[in-house]
Amino acid sequence: MLQPTLLDIKRIHALTDGTFAVATTILILNVEVPEGLTIANMHEMLLEKVAPSLFIYMLGFIILGSFWNESHYHHHVVLKSDIVSSWLHILFLMFVCIIPFSSHFVAFYHKEKISIIFYLVNILCVNFINMVNILYMFNMKYVTPNMSKNDCYNIIYRIMIPSLFYLLYIPLSFYIYDWILFIFPLPFILQIILSGIRRRISVPIQEPRGFEKQS
Repeated sequence: MLQPTLLDIKRIHALTDGTFAVATTILILNVEVPEGLTIANMHEMLLEKVAPSLFIYMLGFIILGSFWNESHYHHHVVLKSDIVSSWLHILFLMFVCIIPFSSHFVAFYHKEKISIIFYLVNILCVNFINMVNILYMFNMKYVTPNMSKNDCYNIIYRIMIPSLFYLLYIPLSFYIYDWILFIFPLPFILQIILSGIRRRISVPIQEPRGFEKQS
């Protein structure tokens, strides 16, 4: 039976941080400064154009921050990687990079159902691939030895609960699409609460097998 070729996990960490840094930076470019305003229409433009764009920017930043925080935690419990988990991580980052586009789409068409549904599907894809990758790495024993099955399930549940909210938001968007964006942060607030009360996993500093420290 062929054994999977182990890859350096540090390169995945570097790619992840770089991708999130670029994605969060691109988000602010979606907030456009209106030109040629007069005193008479400045307040109206700020309320109708700039304020919604800033709200969607902050929402997108919170979403990306939540995904980065989860991946940062996972990096402390994952010691190894192979070609399958690396590709799953690349797909995860690919959908992360689509979030700035989804945010821009919603910023311009925040009163259209299709833009909100696209945004929700984008987030669901990120969560799904992340969950699959975690299960794969746990089953392949690429995680720290003191990580139990219950610890793995706690991580999965923490990802699944927000996803259930997003699935519920899709049919709701057909009826309350004009203000559904305001309840988008609710799953992340719940996720933060769950993260705060979860049982901490003690992660010893170890080098993956097959990789030795270079002097």
